[in-house]
Amino acid sequence: MSGKTAKYKIYWGDTHHNTYMGGVQDPPMQTILKRASGYLDFYTGALYTPKGRAVPIRKGWKVPSECAVQGHPQESAKYKPEDWIGVRAEGTKMPDQLAREWKEFEQATAEAHQPGRFVTFPGYEWQGNGEYGDHNVFYLREGNPVFTVSTLPELYRNLRSLKAIAIPHHIGYHRGIRAPVWKNCNVEISPFAEIFSVHGCSETDEEWVGLRRNAHMGPGTGGGTYQDALDSGLHLGAICSTDNWKNMPACWGEGVMACLATSLTREGLWEAFQARRVYGVTGDRIKLDFTCNGAPMGSILPKTKRREISVEAVGLD
Repeated sequence: MSGKTAKYKIYWGDTHHNTYMGGVQDPPMQTILKRASGYLDFYTGALYTPKGRAVPIRKGWKVPSECAVQGHPQESAKYKPEDWIGVRAEGTKMPDQLAREWKEFEQATAEAHQPGRFVTFPGYEWQGNGEYGDHNVFYLREGNPVFTVSTLPELYRNLRSLKAIAIPHHIGYHRGIRAPVWKNCNVEISPFAEIFSVHGCSETDEEWVGLRRNAHMGPGTGGGTYQDALDSGLHLGAICSTDNWKNMPACWGEGVMACLATSLTREGLWEAFQARRVYGVTGDRIKLDFTCNGAPMGSILPKTKRREISVEAVGLD
């Protein structure tokens, strides 16, 4: 960093590494966090709150009763051909299971947190009823609940009095199914969006790395993309994270988040999150110093006829 941004340092992390996808987290969170601390500055694992994954069901298939959960009816409605009977959608885990997993998760993040070396935040994935897009919720510190409410307005009401952030992700899918409707977005609680992950890219609906990997959710389309959010007048930062189902956070090619902060502490990173001093890379950790009229990325500037943009980018090759 240089000039007015010299006080900041770039820190690297992953705010969307899915955990507890099955009944037991294997390997344990302690193993994942120890591994992540070797190559990341901060980590927010997303405790996976849904039960099961959405998959289409053909007529004649024998579906176990525990898979016949209710959730995301909008997603189910996409499968109309006569040879399909619907979709096994994602419902929420049972309260006792969720409470046990959240307790284990928070204990692991608290134990792994080392200010100045490796910073952790407790977090989980919220999906609601599917109409408002998926969001990753993470807190400044442990001791807060997992909210399983159905709608984004309800989630925002619960989070407003807490030090919490909710990040919309894979936003290039169909609006009102698995992508947000931007008029519902509260930028104070959702100051940035995840625009690249294992799903692909959601910056626009014309990306060469489109949302094509998850057939039951894709392909990508316009209306909920990052460009649509900016066009609607929202002040949103942009990040990349993995959103993978592996045991390796921040995989190359799946997204890594960068944060410009004054210190590698929860409070230092949190201030940067809220100020949108964030960006994302898909692979190599490109160092980026971007200012407009001397103000760092994420700033909201007064109207002016003169805009002086300064960019310094340092790649690895």
